[in-house]
Parts: sequence; C-alpha cells; structure tokens
Amino acid sequence: MNIANLRYIEDTNWDSIWENWESNEGNNPNWIEVARSKGYDTWHEWRSQWVAQFHAQNRDWKKYKVENPISTVPDFLIGPTQGWQNNFISDERNKHSFDYLVKSVNFVTHKKINEIIANFPNTTELIGIELPTKKIVLIEGHHRAAALAVMKNNPNTSKVLKEPNVIINLCEFNEGENIILDQMLKRGSHKI
Repeated sequence: MNIANLRYIEDTNWDSIWENWESNEGNNPNWIEVARSKGYDTWHEWRSQWVAQFHAQNRDWKKYKVENPISTVPDFLIGPTQGWQNNFISDERNKHSFDYLVKSVNFVTHKKINEIIANFPNTTELIGIELPTKKIVLIEGHHRAAALAVMKNNPNTSKVLKEPNVIINLCEFNEGENIILDQMLKRGSHKI
C-alpha cells in the first residue's frame, strides 16, 4: 500500500484497533445514547454490528501516520453512515470527501465540530478502508475529519497551533468490494 501523505508505521490487527476505539468511545454517555436510539443496549453491541458488515475482524490491518492531516484528511471519503450521507441526494451518496461536504454544508457553526476544533486532540486514531482506486473511505472519525476540513477551508476557525498527530488504521478492499459500502449505507446501523 503506497498512498500519498500516509507513512507506514506497522502491521496491526482488528482486536488492537477495536480495543483502542472502545476505550476512547465505549463509555461515552453521548455514544451510548446513540447506540440506544438505534435499538442496542450497549455501544459494543452497536459498533460490533456496524463493523461486521465489512468483516473488519477478518481483514489485514496496517497503521499509518497521516502527514499534513489538515490538508490530507479532508480528502478522505465520507463513510457509509446515513447521518453523514443524508447531506446528499441519493445518487450522490458514498461519493464525496469531507472537503466537498464542508464546502456544501455549513459546518462552521456546527456545535460539535467547533468543540472538536477548540480541543482537537494532540494524537488521534481513525479507521478507514483503502479502495482499489487508492482513495480512503473513513469508517470511524467523521467528526474529527469534518473538523479538519473546516480548519482547512476556514483558517480563522482553527485553534490548533500545530498539525495534530493523526494515525489511521487501514484495511484494503479488493476490486468489486465497493458494493459493501452501498449495502452498509442501505442497511444502516439500526438494530433489525
């Protein structure tokens, strides 16, 4: 895998990625409430169902440092989540980057995005999928990616004194697997 502005760190595995994600988000009352609103009892149950849709646990994972994250991350594609993709008409879903999103929708006044900009973590980890086209689809980290896109497009909103240390854990999709993203978007993350 040789993607512009990503520097390989090491091979990793889904268990390690999951453990880090769960430790950062799994006990957050806001995310637990989202899980419950989708019909799940726990964050773990909700997110497990979500990543099972693309067989995260059966994929090979690699960890990368994102070089120049304020200019690189906004070029990542928005993942197949209904909440984010509903900013576009149905024919335009699963096609756009965070850069395109913040140029199309006013995120400059978005409360959560502004909170992230004001307190952007020095180090943060994202989860994504590398498509055969070498584009990156974000699976986890949408609010932080949108915050970076706002910073890129509206330098006056940035409270970041230096580029944050952004890590991304990536697996690869093979040719033809892109359909999984459309299936994930259609299925959503609600409990069936």
